[in-house]
Amino acid sequence: MHVSGTRFFPSTPRITRKASACIVSLVVIIIIIIIVTVVLTHSPPRTRILHSTSSSLAENVLNNVTFGVDSDMATTREREWRYFSMKNLYSMNETSVDVLPLPSNGVNRIVHFVWCPQDDKQITFNNFLSIVSAIKTVRPEFIYFNHPNNQLPTVDKWTYNTWFEELLYSFPWLLLQPQNPAQICVNRKVNQAFVATQLKIRGGIYLDLNTILLDFDASIRNEKVIVGKLTDPKLSQFSACASDACSDRKARAVEKKCLLVDSTGCKEAVSGFSCAVLRAEFTPAKLLDPQTVRVPLHRFLRKLFYAQEDIPQLQAHDGEVVPDIAHYVWYSGGEMDYLFYLSVLSVLYVAKVKEVYVHGDVPPSGPLWARLTREQPRVHWIYHQRPDQIYGVKFERVTHAADVTRMDIMLKYGGLHVDPDLVFNKTLDRKYFHYDAVTTLDSDLYPMRPFPDVLNLGLALSRPYAKYWQLYQQHERYFFHDDYTWNCNRIPYKIWERNPDLLHLDPYLQLICCNLMCYPTWVHSRDEAVAIAKDPSQWEGKPVAYHWTAPTPPELSNEQLLRNSSTLFGQLQASFSHCLLISITTAIRDFTQPMHHPFVNFTIPAIRWI
Repeated sequence: MHVSGTRFFPSTPRITRKASACIVSLVVIIIIIIIVTVVLTHSPPRTRILHSTSSSLAENVLNNVTFGVDSDMATTREREWRYFSMKNLYSMNETSVDVLPLPSNGVNRIVHFVWCPQDDKQITFNNFLSIVSAIKTVRPEFIYFNHPNNQLPTVDKWTYNTWFEELLYSFPWLLLQPQNPAQICVNRKVNQAFVATQLKIRGGIYLDLNTILLDFDASIRNEKVIVGKLTDPKLSQFSACASDACSDRKARAVEKKCLLVDSTGCKEAVSGFSCAVLRAEFTPAKLLDPQTVRVPLHRFLRKLFYAQEDIPQLQAHDGEVVPDIAHYVWYSGGEMDYLFYLSVLSVLYVAKVKEVYVHGDVPPSGPLWARLTREQPRVHWIYHQRPDQIYGVKFERVTHAADVTRMDIMLKYGGLHVDPDLVFNKTLDRKYFHYDAVTTLDSDLYPMRPFPDVLNLGLALSRPYAKYWQLYQQHERYFFHDDYTWNCNRIPYKIWERNPDLLHLDPYLQLICCNLMCYPTWVHSRDEAVAIAKDPSQWEGKPVAYHWTAPTPPELSNEQLLRNSSTLFGQLQASFSHCLLISITTAIRDFTQPMHHPFVNFTIPAIRWI
């Protein structure tokens, strides 16, 4: 035993050393993990920034362009740059026809702008048009954007005025020039002495941010000094000179006339003018007004923004391209209410759509759903897993999940998307089925200014893989989990505003009813919408569908209340229910046969039904 013990104990120190080494190694590893965790926790979050931060210029932009609202998207570092598929600044239909003359000894192809911040500190559409007019008319080598130190244009809280960002994204030679505020602005107006100094140093053209350049022909290009003025104000709206002539006091200044535009309905001819001063507030929607189709100024502005003088609009196909099917999105289950039940019946028997598909993770419940699926073989339930993120951006709200699912369904399958609180009032005109995409504006009850309007996709039609829905899905890269109307109302509008040839808007497609009032989408004034809402005779029977947003009128909570109601809403829907009953009892067309989808290679009933 003693010998055995003697052999055992000498080995004990070797085991202790190994254990000690392991303990030390473990402690070192734990310390390293703690240090790395602390560093990562206190490091700025990684963001998807499209612009490189390696250069001081981009760094300056990233540090200074901010939102006008405090939120998790407070700075450019915390979001991507938004680019809404604006037409190319050098559009093919211009550069392939208009041969650009080589530089001469006249005015340098350099343009100077000076930004003196106003109260909103934003670049508006007018300012954007001014810069684009310089880009397309002068074809400059550089544009110098002079601004106060540590201050660049902001974006409004509704994220409409993103024009400055789009220019930075689109035009490579927009050079940011931080300046001493006291030198470039006097009482929020441009210091003309600073402008003169810049022209002496570099030559080129100074253009006021509310002035568009209408022409840059030989009469301007080849002159030494040019001044563009209004007939009344003394300050020049644009100045131009060759670099060797700016400091020559003996050089003769050639004056050019500028058109004063104090109304968006200006119909004056632009011929004979070298520039136009926009004192009225323009928006893309004003350029799309059919009444401006032959107005010279609007034709010029459309060429700047849309690369064509005519009003761009979606053309109808000779044949139908929208599948005769309708989709609802329903997540998290719950009992089908009476309004939802009426909505589905109206799709089948008033709109006269062939098939209805309800997509979601848990089917509706309750007696109305059981009755609907028992009596209506053209109503199908399709399982769809509820999404919780898109492009890596997570969200929790069921409304967000429904929005992104609707977008994906319309993109892949086409047809109609219908909200569960929308009821058809008329047979859906087959003309809608000839367009790639159709929807309507939202009511103007709660304006999100400076947005001129927003869209309401509670009722929409589309062919599969329509370009509009492709762009919509792409722009969900800018999804904000805490901003509902941005994702479902404002982004769709911004895409249409820049691409009106991809979406057909019909103001009578639906009537928005909220807070127990119905507000028309065919007027563009909140006061006018409210006045019409108070007089039902001006809207009753006009829309294709009634969209009953929150709250649901009590008369529509069950069939008994609807039958006994004497209110306007009750009578309106009771009349609909009577027509619906006639339609159901007289329907003889066989809709139960499997329907082949004309745009993709599968048959709709082949989808797994639950």
